[in-house]
Order: sequence, then C-alpha cells, then structure tokens
Amino acid sequence: MTASPSPPFPEPSLVALAGRHWYPVYTQPLREHRLAEWLLEKEIPFYLPLKKKFTIKRVKRPVKVDVYQYETFTPMFKGYLFAALDAEELTNIWHSNHIIRILRDAEQAQKRLLHELQVIRQFECASAELPVEVLPELVNGSWFVILNGPLQGVHGQVIERRKKLLFAVNLDMFGQSVTAELDVTKYRIEPVVP
Repeated sequence: MTASPSPPFPEPSLVALAGRHWYPVYTQPLREHRLAEWLLEKEIPFYLPLKKKFTIKRVKRPVKVDVYQYETFTPMFKGYLFAALDAEELTNIWHSNHIIRILRDAEQAQKRLLHELQVIRQFECASAELPVEVLPELVNGSWFVILNGPLQGVHGQVIERRKKLLFAVNLDMFGQSVTAELDVTKYRIEPVVP
C-alpha cells in the first residue's frame, strides 16, 4: 500500500510584503512543523521547505509479512523555517517556545534572501521528479545556468560530472547548499560568470 499525502502547509507567497521582513528562523530540534502550525494559526506568512521521504514499514503476522510504504514530508533544512514578520510579530514569535534564534540581516539582504527562497522553492518542486539532497555549502566548480526543465533559470555550480551532472546552488544567507543530479542529455546548461 502507498499513501500519498499532499504537503501539509499552503503554498508560500515568496514576495516582499509591506511592513514585514523575511527572516530565517532557527528552531529547536524537530520543531519545524510545530512552529509552522503555530504561524499558520496566527496567520503569519511563512515558508517551510519540505522534501519527500519514503518510509517502509513491515508488519509481521503469523502467516505473512505486510509491507507498507508511506510518503511523508520532512524539512529540507533541519531546524530552519522562514517567516515574514512585522516588528510586533518579531517579538511575539518567541512565545511559541519553538525557537532558538532568528537570523537578522541588513535591510539590503532582503532581496537576496527572497531570491534564494524562490530558488529553494524551485528545488522543492523539482524534488517530485529529481532526487534532491541538501549539503553543506560548496565552494569550488564552474558556474552554470539551467535553460530548460523544472529548474529553468537557476544559477548554480557544477560539483561533479560523471554520466550525470551534480549541480548545486549555494544559499549564502545561512551557509548551506541544495543539489540535484541532472541528466545532461535532457537539460540545456550555459556557462555564466558568477
């Protein structure tokens, strides 16, 4: 049997919102979903990037073994959630008791954070078709832009090339990267200068 749930939270609106700033919020361990539910209840815009995870459960019975496959959604970045907060909500969010810290940046960093969140969203959507993995920030390699497919327009770095291309996008705001393995026969890429 296979259960196929839909993502548990509404699709995010990753745009600049009047009177609000987007912040990466570092949560207590395994509290990303709880904080997202709290924000949803308070009607505060947020984005919790999720990736699909398949879990297999075996149930032993006297005569046979039943195998169940479950599709669940786990946070793409353990311990992180992104919230659009105004000044009052920035103070009140601590009452959720799910936060360790809020990463604050200069005003001009908002545009860069929103761009990176939109790139993360593209990877999240592409995870339905491609295996997506989150790695520590990567430094070396050639820079490319993808010209077609679900990651069209995404700029990133080529990390490794075998039969497929390991493509990564660094997320400067919080020192991590997202990778996808691309079949170079199906995607057009073009070199760019970073």
